[in-house]
Amino acid sequence: MQNNKLYGIFRECFPTLSIPENVFYDLTDIESCEIICLDGGFALMQKNALRLLCVESSHRNMGVGASLLKICEEKAAPYKKLILGGYDSQLFIGAPCGIDFFRKHGFEFTGHCYEMELDLKNFSPALPIPDGVEFSIYHGDTDTLLSAVAKVDPDWVQYFQQGDHVFAAAKKGVLSGFCLIEDNAECILSSDDLNIGIVGCVGVIPEMRSCGIGLSMVEHASEYLKNLGCDKIFIHFTHLHNWYSKIGCRTFLEFTFGYKNI
Repeated sequence: MQNNKLYGIFRECFPTLSIPENVFYDLTDIESCEIICLDGGFALMQKNALRLLCVESSHRNMGVGASLLKICEEKAAPYKKLILGGYDSQLFIGAPCGIDFFRKHGFEFTGHCYEMELDLKNFSPALPIPDGVEFSIYHGDTDTLLSAVAKVDPDWVQYFQQGDHVFAAAKKGVLSGFCLIEDNAECILSSDDLNIGIVGCVGVIPEMRSCGIGLSMVEHASEYLKNLGCDKIFIHFTHLHNWYSKIGCRTFLEFTFGYKNI
């Protein structure tokens, strides 16, 4: 099956995602995936991770999905486990739909997360700025930043060492919060006519929490990206959908994490 056929089936299965064809290949990291094809559908495997399983509408309820899944299970047998998506996937980190299908085939589910978007067309910050707090791109020293990040989540430190833009909150000149920002991002919201910005790894150091810094920082980071030309903000892999919804973010996809012991 040719790659453009894979892309066509994907778009039929997920019509609300207008990812350009080249971005689809980048996000799936298709060069490192094993492509499993049957008449009417395909699956992408990377080691023991089922990255994607799609079946054309004309071939559904004919056993194509079950047959693809069986092949994937056989390929995952040396790893003793088949997982859905995987946290390092750039496309689907879990199952975006079809939970009953996977449950019927013996999968267990461990949780879920949300993918959210914020339309910037008519957006402007509306929350009050906490007293003494200022927002800006971070220009301070790296050790101070990494120390603050480690207080929030030590696993995040690796992401703040790569020279990416960091948007920060400072209260009376002291670093209080931070987040990573990116414009012109390749992501699941990408389309040919939109500039997508990303706000991620949003953190406020413990002693500065509960005073409104975090969400106000997200608003001002979004405004900064809007001024760079971004049309939308992508909030990836969050459990705080109710929190983000307070500033107008909308959930467009929910992932369910699952696995099957082989």
